[in-house]
Amino acid sequence: MDITLIIEAEKHWTGVFEVLAGRRWRISSNHNVRTSSYHCVSYTWGIDRAPNVFGVDGNVSSNTRRSLEAAIASTKRAAVSDQAFWIDAVCVPREGVSRRATLESMGNIYSSARSTIVVLQSTTWEIISRDARSNEPYSEIQLDQLNEDNWINSVWTYQELVNARAVSLTAVGLSSGRSIKGDDFLNCIGFSLDRYKRQHSLSALAIRRRYPVLDAFEDSIADWMVAGYMDRSMLACLTGVAGRYCDPARPTNRMYALLGALTQVASWGAVDENVSQLVQRAMGICDGNGDFSYIYTTNQTQDRSRKWRPDAESDLLPVLRWHIWGDGQPGTTADGIAELQEMVRLDLQTEPSPEVHAHVSKWLCDFAGFHGDQLGRLEAIESELPRTLRSIGFTGSAVCQRCRTGFVLTQEEIQPHETVEAYVSSSIRWAFGTPGIAQVRDGGTDNVRYIVVVHVGPTLRNEPEQSVLLL
Repeated sequence: MDITLIIEAEKHWTGVFEVLAGRRWRISSNHNVRTSSYHCVSYTWGIDRAPNVFGVDGNVSSNTRRSLEAAIASTKRAAVSDQAFWIDAVCVPREGVSRRATLESMGNIYSSARSTIVVLQSTTWEIISRDARSNEPYSEIQLDQLNEDNWINSVWTYQELVNARAVSLTAVGLSSGRSIKGDDFLNCIGFSLDRYKRQHSLSALAIRRRYPVLDAFEDSIADWMVAGYMDRSMLACLTGVAGRYCDPARPTNRMYALLGALTQVASWGAVDENVSQLVQRAMGICDGNGDFSYIYTTNQTQDRSRKWRPDAESDLLPVLRWHIWGDGQPGTTADGIAELQEMVRLDLQTEPSPEVHAHVSKWLCDFAGFHGDQLGRLEAIESELPRTLRSIGFTGSAVCQRCRTGFVLTQEEIQPHETVEAYVSSSIRWAFGTPGIAQVRDGGTDNVRYIVVVHVGPTLRNEPEQSVLLL
C-alpha cells in the first residue's frame, strides 16, 4: 500500500510548501507503507477549521498545522533522524476509493510507523509535563481535568494507541519541542487511579462512574501493553471503541476506528462509506480470521438465513462495556452455518453450589461495593446482578437464571413456551464471567432463534468443551 507523507522540502523545491519549526515541508506521494520510515501524528480536530494547509482543497482542522509543527519540533529536540510524518487531514485522500481504502487501513498505517506522536492541548500538557516517572500521582483535580480531555476520549485514540510501536506526547506551542515517553504517562494514569480508589475505598464500579473516560482508557493501555504478543478479539476491539466520542456528523468514524484496531492488513477494494457496509466488512474480516466474538453484541440477529449473525444496519455494540481478555471466539463458517468451538454447555435450572454462590457474592462486593450480608440468599444475587450489569452497558432482560456454575442473563426476553440451551465461551472472559449464546426453540417446533447471554461465575476451565452449530 502506498501512502502520502510530509517530508522536508529540497532546496530546489519550488512547489507548495509550509514553513514548520523553522524548515520547509511539502507533501510527497507514493511511499510504500511497509518500507518507509515515518511518524504518525495523533491529535484532535476540534471545531475550528482552517481554509488551506499545504494547498489541500477544503477546510481542515485548525489544529492540523500546529499539531504537525509540534510533532516536528519534538523529533528535532530528540535528535530523531527520520523526518517524515503522516497526519490525517493532509495525507488521507479527499474522495473516492483511495480515500475509503486509506480509512479502512488505519491499522496498517499506524502499526507500520516508527512511532506515534500524540499532540495534546496546553491544559492537558500542563498536568502531565512534570516528570511522569515520579512516584507522585495526579491529584483529584488533575484527574478531573484529564477525564475531560478530548484526545483521551476520542474514538480514534483506541486504534491509534493499540497499533503504535512507540508513543510520545508533546503539545502545541512549545518553543522547546519537549516531549515525554508515552509509557511514563500511561503508567501514571493507572497508578493515580489505583491510589484514588484505595484512598477513598471505592469499588471498581465506583471508579468507572467517577472517572468513566480515564477508567476505560486504562483498559486501552492494557491492550496496548500486550499488543506485541496477544491478538485482539473483535469483542475487545468493540469494547475499546464503545462509548468514546465520535463526531455525530461522521457516524462511519466509529467503524473505521474499529477496523483499524481489528486488522493491520491494508484494504484492497474498499466498500462504500456507510455503516452497514463497514459492519459487513468487519464481520467478514473476522470470518476469515476465525474469530466469531462479534456475535456477542446487542444487535438483533438476522431473520432469515444465518439467524445467528448480527444485523448490520447499525453499529456493533458489545453486550457489556467492560474489558475482556482472550484471543477471540474460535469457529468456522460454511454455507451460512457457523460452528463455534471451545464452548461449554450450561446446566440451566440447577442450583449454584455454595462455592459458586460465595464466589459471585464476593465479586459483587468487590466490584459494586455490596456487603456480604446483603447477598446471603440466591434471590438477592438474582435481584442485584441485572442492575450491576446495566451499569456497564447491559441492555437485556432483568430476569436472572440460575445454573450450576453461576448465573445467566439473556440479551432478550425468554417466553414461557420457549426452551433454551445455553453455551458460553471458554476462550474469552471478563474478570467476572463469560459471554455466550443461547439456542431458543419455540415449543416443539423447529423454529429457532439465537440470543446472546452473559454468564457470571468462576472460570469454567474444568468444564467439558464442545462445538456448537448455529444455523
